[in-house]
Amino acid sequence: MDFRVQLATRMLFRRKGSLGSASMAVAIAILVIVINSITFEGVANAIIRDLINYRFGHVLVTDRDGNIEKPDREMIGFVENLGYVEGAAVRLSSAASINNTREPVPIRAYGVPLIGVIPEDEQDASKIRQTLSQGSFVAAKNSIVLGDSVARDLQAKIGDPLKLKVTGKNGQDVVKAFYVVGISKTAGGLGFDTSAIIHIDILREMTGRQNESSEMIVRLYDQKDSDKLVRAFISRYPSDRLKAETIEEAGEDILRGIRSGIAFINLVGYFGMLSSAFGIVTIMMMIVASKTREIGIIRAIGSNKANVMIIFVLQGVIIGAIGAAAGFALGSAYTIYADTQDLQFGNSLALEVKYDPYSVLQTCLTGFLMSVAASVYPAWRTTKLEPAEATRY
Repeated sequence: MDFRVQLATRMLFRRKGSLGSASMAVAIAILVIVINSITFEGVANAIIRDLINYRFGHVLVTDRDGNIEKPDREMIGFVENLGYVEGAAVRLSSAASINNTREPVPIRAYGVPLIGVIPEDEQDASKIRQTLSQGSFVAAKNSIVLGDSVARDLQAKIGDPLKLKVTGKNGQDVVKAFYVVGISKTAGGLGFDTSAIIHIDILREMTGRQNESSEMIVRLYDQKDSDKLVRAFISRYPSDRLKAETIEEAGEDILRGIRSGIAFINLVGYFGMLSSAFGIVTIMMMIVASKTREIGIIRAIGSNKANVMIIFVLQGVIIGAIGAAAGFALGSAYTIYADTQDLQFGNSLALEVKYDPYSVLQTCLTGFLMSVAASVYPAWRTTKLEPAEATRY
């Protein structure tokens, strides 16, 4: 073994407290960055998951100028015959004023988003049924599912009679009676917590929009086929106003904000790592101060300044290696735990975490390089000590 490595190791391990403190500073800095990165990336992935499951599917088809006027079965039949599509469903959107008429004095809610669905198609195209916290999904044409927030506003419960008023295509108000069959609630509110869901045929009848739909959602067996489906759909309807978007495109505004937040939090984490670097500099300076006599002896027996500097840089390498190894173990343990436990905080969104050892390793490499860089200044200071002066200490 090179004598410089032997000296660096021996000098460092004689001060095990300093070695442990410096290594743990690196490990904790790495762990903090991994936790921040994994947690916020898990939030972004969870948002994408829920948008796919409830709102947009893997591919969202809309009309550039308003409602889609193509026949439902034509579009659904086309995409389902492609072989890699799990299910597709059309939806119609509107807004309604709702009265809960259970009591003599009705409880009202205004401007409630109203979603018309085909229950049978939603079975394969979405996981909307899994959002039900009470009751059942829309079945009869006079049944309605309320979002949790809407149900609270109306003080509604299963079985309550409601009256919905919507404005039709011709500008006339239409009122129809419904009864509550279910309550929809999702962690994070990315489902239909603020909406009401009825059968699409009834909504079309009330609004006078026969055979129209606002959108078609398409669920795939494999999300990687999203671009393939978009190309196939555009090829099938090249001159129409229809627009097909992947989940990344349809949810672009939401995801941009989330990812900007992730980048900022990671930046804060790296500034935290810099504070660990200052800790390493302090510890290394203490080692230099305590080893002044030894440095003088090493210089006196013929070692040049470069060798002395290398000895102390190697100590930074050792600290960084131990800290990075500990940080990798801690970061991997947290990531695997979050991946296997469907981690969530309170009743918030369940994180969608995927363990990526290369991502953790990249953070560890940054911590290692930071440790080495932090050792350069103390190592350089050793070259300023003259042998005759240093041996007096």
